[in-house]
Amino acid sequence: MASLNDRKLVLLIRYVPTLIVALFATVIMLVFISDSKEKARLSVESLRSNMLDHQKQVIFEQVEQVYNRVVYRQAQTVSELKSQAKQRVDEAHQIAVSIFQNNPNKNKSEIKKMISDALKPIRFYNNRGYFFIFQMDGINVMHALKPQIEGNSAWNAVDIKGTYILREHIKLIQQNDGEAFYRWWYQKPGFPATQEFEKIGFGKAFEPYDWFIGTGEYVADVEGDVKSALITSIADYQSNQEEKVFIFDADGVILVHENSDLVGKNVYQLDGQLAKAWQKLTRRDFAQGDFIEPPIEQVSANSKIAYLRQFNPWGWYIGASFPINEVNRYIEKQQEILEDSHNQQLINLVLISLASTLLMVGLSFVASHIIVKRFGKFQQRITDDFERLEESKNQMQYMALHDPLTGLSNRSALIEQIETGIEQSKDSQKKLAVIFLDLDDFKKVNDLYGHSVGDKLLECLSRKFESLLEPQDSVARFGGDEFIFCFPALDDKQHAIAKTSAVKSVFDEPLIIDGRLLTADCSIGVSMYPCDSDSAETLITNADMVLYRSKQNKKGSILFFDHEINQQIKDEYQIEQQLKHALRRQELSVVYQPQICTARGETVGVEALVRWNSKKHGFVPPDVFIPLAEENGMINEIGLFVFRKACEDICHLPGNGGEGLNVSINVSPKQLLLDGFVESLLAITEEVGITTKRIMLEVTESIFIHDLERVTPIIARLQSHGFSISLDDFGTGYSCLSHLNQFTIDELKIDKSFIANLTDNAQSNALIKAILAIGETYQIKVVAEGVETKEQHMMLSSYGCNCVQGYYFSKPIPVEALNVWLQEREQA
Repeated sequence: MASLNDRKLVLLIRYVPTLIVALFATVIMLVFISDSKEKARLSVESLRSNMLDHQKQVIFEQVEQVYNRVVYRQAQTVSELKSQAKQRVDEAHQIAVSIFQNNPNKNKSEIKKMISDALKPIRFYNNRGYFFIFQMDGINVMHALKPQIEGNSAWNAVDIKGTYILREHIKLIQQNDGEAFYRWWYQKPGFPATQEFEKIGFGKAFEPYDWFIGTGEYVADVEGDVKSALITSIADYQSNQEEKVFIFDADGVILVHENSDLVGKNVYQLDGQLAKAWQKLTRRDFAQGDFIEPPIEQVSANSKIAYLRQFNPWGWYIGASFPINEVNRYIEKQQEILEDSHNQQLINLVLISLASTLLMVGLSFVASHIIVKRFGKFQQRITDDFERLEESKNQMQYMALHDPLTGLSNRSALIEQIETGIEQSKDSQKKLAVIFLDLDDFKKVNDLYGHSVGDKLLECLSRKFESLLEPQDSVARFGGDEFIFCFPALDDKQHAIAKTSAVKSVFDEPLIIDGRLLTADCSIGVSMYPCDSDSAETLITNADMVLYRSKQNKKGSILFFDHEINQQIKDEYQIEQQLKHALRRQELSVVYQPQICTARGETVGVEALVRWNSKKHGFVPPDVFIPLAEENGMINEIGLFVFRKACEDICHLPGNGGEGLNVSINVSPKQLLLDGFVESLLAITEEVGITTKRIMLEVTESIFIHDLERVTPIIARLQSHGFSISLDDFGTGYSCLSHLNQFTIDELKIDKSFIANLTDNAQSNALIKAILAIGETYQIKVVAEGVETKEQHMMLSSYGCNCVQGYYFSKPIPVEALNVWLQEREQA
């Protein structure tokens, strides 16, 4: 009995593990087969979804391209109409001038008739356009459409909006150098006399007879021509392309369709079902565009997915579609391929499983059940530990190379990507571009909407940046609102420009963040391998330098690195370093340019100007080192030096009493806004012993634009202590007369750029007269700087300019030379 039990135990030990192994292998194979089928099914579903998304994207892009084209052409309608009207009137005016000049021996009535006869039959705008001639007092001379009004006055004619048509047009012509555009409402041939349409016209004065010659065209007619031309253009283009965009108007008339037989027909006349569907669609708002998809349960062999966008100004519906059945046929073919592949894999799996099972059965005869069980446990524990370690390692590697907010590469990964790109470009003898991008005014987004909105804006932009990349390209968040792109394998600089333009175009459309429509812009600096450097760090540095320069010049611009810019930056750095020691080395000096009263011819004041004669660089112009001083914070130290020196020098000149010379001193906007600025000036005047009433502080208008709230109390305090305020370079920047109402300005200075063109530029002459008129109206003294000729002096004196200064009287000179100059002038 015991022997039987032992044999059973031996049989159990020998065969039961084998059966268990075989059963286990069978179950694993069945599970794998089931899992493989599920994966195949998911692959087909994923393929279907991707195909539908791709086709939807294709028709979306087709419709948006046509929509943008329609928007552009509609926007150009009025400008084209104006251009054509002006061209026609210029031609008619030239005809009239030619007739007038070529017939000197004929009397006025004959010449007037010749001009009218010449212009009356002329037609244009598809035979809709004509000319008319009016006297400047409103009497009609010639009207090609309504000859019955010739000789009558239209001075009191009004359109449906109650506007005097002729009066306003004549007034505009007289105010705009003899020619002007005008918009009015007028009756249209073929329509009731009580119905008027908007017209845009152009009139030009014909001075010999105090006429003006004009024409006009209905906006609706030109717009109709534009529509017809645009429809023809779109249809012709589609006939040679794969795009099949259709266009319907608001009444259901088919304007463009791949089936030319349907063009011009109304959708309500084609098919009752189609008419109902179209009527249902027109109740929806497609102003922003939307997809039209049939419910899953209603999908048939003829079902389509369409994208439709409405252009409201013209009542057009622009759309494109694709049949779902084509996608299904493609999916079915792919499914057959997957099934064949799956069957082949299944056969291979069965063979491998059989071989593995036999091997395991053989091993099971050798190993004991206990050892196998323990080994399995230990093996699983080791596998789990390795998987956890591998997962932690991968996570740490990802965190080390990616930005946690945007998911883009970080600085560490960026260097490696650029170095890899350099090697690839070197091997293929191509170029590489490093694009350094910085968002403009990103701080304002955080300040206005909070940092969470700012973070979402960065995430949204990151996704758009990624959509621009090709497999070899990369983008990284460099920090804050800075991003760096690496574009290797470029053919030339034009290729880099195209890439840069694509990046910049991301900011063309506003972004929707948390329901807000935000607009953003950026400045870009670009450096390239191999012309700028073969080092990743240097390329980034160079791109950063030109980015900073582009933001200095104009926000939102693009600038490529070159060696000239590099040299400029190095020169500015060296000058900036030398500037830090200029005061200690006594390299800065103050010179003075006299200001002359035009009425009495007396010297009434001087303007203090700083000069820098560097031991290393020689004479450095103020417009070079003053901006550097404003950037590095030295402007206050230099400004106070000039202020003290000017006060001391002016006190040592003759006539230091009540009739002593006044001094004008320039003040930087950044210096003006510093804490304790007013106290510093008052302390200096008290130490020197000069009255503040002799001191004119010159500021530029730009400070009122950016820091109006901070500037207002400072200006008020300065004036309360007796300082006078002068607006320097008035008229060259953002001139705003409201500043003259908000502040008590004591002096306006006309910039030398206007004075230089005074004698030969009518516009400069007119501007100077306007500034002088403003000064007279507000009772503000006006000083003209840059007077270099006697003729300029005489003209300004005749215009009533209060004071003048410039090289005609004296160049800026040291105080010693100024003293001699004053004595010589007094003796003369």
